[in-house]
This record gives sequence, C-alpha cells and structure tokens, in this order.
Amino acid sequence: MIAAVSRKRGGPQTSASERVPENGRETSHSSAVRFLLVGILAAGLLLPTSVKSQNNSQDAEPDGGEISITFGGVVQPRLSSIYEFGREHDTRHSFGIGIQRLWLHTVIGFGDRLEAFARIDGSTVGARFIDASLEYRITGNLSLRGGRFVGAQPRGAALTPGAAIDAVERPLVAELWARGTRGADGRSYGLEGRYAFSGTDLRLLVHTGSNAMNVRGGVDGATGIAAERTRVAMSGYAVHRPAALPGLEVGAHIGFNPSRNEYTALEGVGRRFDELSGHLYWGAEPGSQPVRLKADAIAVRYEEIAVGATAVAERLSGVSLLGALRPAPASELFGRWESVSPVGAGKHETVLTAGGSYSPSARRGLAFARERLTLSYGIRLPNGDHEPTRHVVILQGQVSF
Repeated sequence: MIAAVSRKRGGPQTSASERVPENGRETSHSSAVRFLLVGILAAGLLLPTSVKSQNNSQDAEPDGGEISITFGGVVQPRLSSIYEFGREHDTRHSFGIGIQRLWLHTVIGFGDRLEAFARIDGSTVGARFIDASLEYRITGNLSLRGGRFVGAQPRGAALTPGAAIDAVERPLVAELWARGTRGADGRSYGLEGRYAFSGTDLRLLVHTGSNAMNVRGGVDGATGIAAERTRVAMSGYAVHRPAALPGLEVGAHIGFNPSRNEYTALEGVGRRFDELSGHLYWGAEPGSQPVRLKADAIAVRYEEIAVGATAVAERLSGVSLLGALRPAPASELFGRWESVSPVGAGKHETVLTAGGSYSPSARRGLAFARERLTLSYGIRLPNGDHEPTRHVVILQGQVSF
C-alpha cells in the first residue's frame, strides 16, 4: 500500500465552493474532544508537503489505490465598529474584536473514486464539525455525495466559499435565506447527485430540510417516528460557465421544503416553503479579473397559517448587485447595492456596501484570496421612520491555505 500525505497550498479551490461556508445549530462535544480535534488538524498542517511510505509486500495495492490526505483552512480575524441612529432611538455604538472564521478541513482520498471530507469550525468557544461527507465518483461526470454538507441552494449563500466572499459579508438576502430555511450555516443532512459536462453543473439534493435534522433511524426504535419532522425536502441547482466567455457564470436554484423546521416557525408553528433563486456573475471571486459584476436574486414563499383569527402568508425576497474594479493586481475596490424584503417586514430595506481589499499574496504572484486585508463600510437603511439606521465599519484579515 502507498500512503501519501500532502498539505493544500495556495488559495481556495473551485471544488471547495460547496464545502463552506456558517454557524449552524448543533449539539456540542466536550471541550477536551473539541480541542483535541483542532490539535490533530493543526499538527497535520506542519507535516512536510509530501510524505510517502511504500509497502513492498505482496498485499500492496496497484496504482490508483493510494490513500491521500490533504489539510487546509481559512482564518479571518475581524475588527468591527457599529453605529445605530434613529428618530426614536438614542445613538448606540459598539466595537468588537473577534474571529469571523477559523476553519480547518481534511480531505481523504481513497483512489480516484471515493473521497471523505470533514471541516471543523473553531471560531466559537469550542470547535465543532460543520461538514462531514462521503463522495463517490461513479463516472468522470457523475458523482454521489452523502452526509452533512452544503448542497443545492442559492449561489450567493454557502456555495460561495468563506474565503471568496466579496465584501466580508454575504448579501443580506442570502444570510436571511439561510436563517429562515435550513439554518445559518446553509448545511443540511442529505444525499446529492451531481452531473457535470461542457461547462454545465447540475445538482439534485434530497435532504432532511435543515442543519439540525440529523435523522438516524434504527431497528430498535429508539429514535421514534416524527412524521412532521422527517418529510423529504428537495432542491435543484444548475449553473453554466461558457468556455467562449471566460469569467461568465449563470445559474438558478429551485427547492421545496416540507420539513416545517424550527427556522421557519411563526408563533411556534413551523411552515412549509418554496424557494427560487438566480444569479449572473462575470468574475465570481475577488481579484479574479480587472472588472467584475455580480447579480443575485432570491425569493422564498412560506405556506399560509392561522395566527389567531388571521391567515398569514409571508414572503422573503431580495436582489443584490455588486461591481468591483481591480486598479492593480494586488488591490480591488468594490460596491454593492441591495434591496431586501425580510420576512414579516412588509417593506423593502436598502443596504449599501463599499470598500476595498489588498492582497499581499497577489503582489507576490500567488492567489488573491490566500492573504487578504479588507476594509468595508455598510449601511442598512430602515424601512420605516421607527427603525434605526445601522452603520458598520469592518476591517478583516484573511489567510487561506
């Protein structure tokens, strides 16, 4: 048997886009186990770039049966300053220092067809797994994946890697979509088929409906039967990147979720919902080309339920438009406009964001996302006279490996 251990170098890879990216709700492990897991992954980062040992016995596997182990991650320290102004509110201010992301991941490849992936989030008090999946490549174009992972969903949500977010924060409508559907980290437990051909990527996800629904049935019946909580949800995603137009990406997503999970609850009652999204990108990742343009649109329709004597049918919708200019290979300026109608708000809110990024790694000819320092200013305008205006200034560093 040949064992190969390698360390991922450079910026985030395209294949990592579905392995992102946010904080979800899960039962915590003990602190000792958490820090042991982080220690194991951190130790792996100190391994030589390539270490190989050979077994010359007759039981050695033929070529193509090797096991490879790859480590990687992203670290994002952040400084933030928030001001709120309103006609009926006193001016409020807060200053924060923290870690936005501290992700460490491991990819174990078993030959050319089977791959295991696990990611730990260490940005909270204790580390916890946010991704754990197995993927089997049936053919060169077709694969099947199962576990807890980022599946078919809006492109602007967790399908955009944490290291490739434009303005240190995702579009507000993408954040609200996650919190009001599957959970803030955008993950779910499920099974996803993926078919890729000629610049086109198709995905079909069958899942439990949220990042908290880890349904484990057993013949002993210990888990019981909860019919309302285990209904199958389905989501589809399609994207096309034409070879004739480098940087262009157009895609859409559609889904139906009958799980009535806790994130959809109104007055304690969960709701079914339908979801639809679309995107058009010219330059998906920061620093990828001199001029970039990105548009995202997301809509969610919740089922109608009775609240007292009133029938309530809520909606979530929003549009995000971003433009970015790279005046030099190691720097980029960006601006974003959003119009969002949050669940229950009844009115549209406007969010404006502007800022710039500097990449020391790009200056040395390496990936733009490997080392990045971003300064961002955002303002969330109220949808009524009684709501405060929120101003946020963020300085965030980033190292991805």
